[in-house]
Amino acid sequence: MSYPGSRSVHLACSFLLLCSGLLCAQNGPPAHPPKPRVIGPAKWNPVPQEISAAYWTLEPGWNTNLEMRNNLNSKELTVTPVLRTAAGSELSLAPVTVAPQHVVSLDLRSLAESDPRFLNYLGVFGSAVFRFKGLNTGNLFAAAIVRREGHPIDFHFDADVAGSPDYRMDGLEGIWWLPAKSSTSYLILSNPSDQPVSGSLVLSAASENFRIPLRIDAHQTNRIDLRQALGPSNIAAIGGLTLSLPGHESLSATQIVFDEVTG
Repeated sequence: MSYPGSRSVHLACSFLLLCSGLLCAQNGPPAHPPKPRVIGPAKWNPVPQEISAAYWTLEPGWNTNLEMRNNLNSKELTVTPVLRTAAGSELSLAPVTVAPQHVVSLDLRSLAESDPRFLNYLGVFGSAVFRFKGLNTGNLFAAAIVRREGHPIDFHFDADVAGSPDYRMDGLEGIWWLPAKSSTSYLILSNPSDQPVSGSLVLSAASENFRIPLRIDAHQTNRIDLRQALGPSNIAAIGGLTLSLPGHESLSATQIVFDEVTG
């Protein structure tokens, strides 16, 4: 049975219940959003790091600068540059302190004039190693700048982690290039790891292929004069290059071409 005005009473009760629910929901201040996570600088727990550059030389008429750049914003790095000869022997240079965001350059020929230990390193070539303590290898950028004195000829070899245990490759494909009869082209293969590397190199010319077996012991550098490897009868200026490493090993490979006649 309904009574007059019962519908109005029902609506009024529903409104009061709704308002009551809203008041209960708004009882107390609104919740704040979570604070964003603040990421500060990494904890400084440095461990030994090592990167290597493929080539340096102090042969007659050539010089090399070793460059080291500290990529950190607030920590100094103490870097020990090491020269390795083609045969794999090592010469550790004096440690160098590099301030944050600064670059230090070492002129090897100038050092050789004051350091008698360089007597056995003049007239030779090899690879360079940079050792330091940091969080990772990216804390330091290093390079070897090889230049022909008196000529506008220089080469830049960035240091990398090719010698690390995690770096492996099974080979590479590329080209060789001899733009003129007076040009010199070197293929530089350096083994920065502690294990020997075995494989083969194939140079393809216009009419024939030249296969060269490779074995490069730990820390050694093999520099191949491509003109000599191809022989005087080959007059092609360009061809293919295949380096095979079936053992999936560590090896740094780079090619330089220069012409002292044309500059």
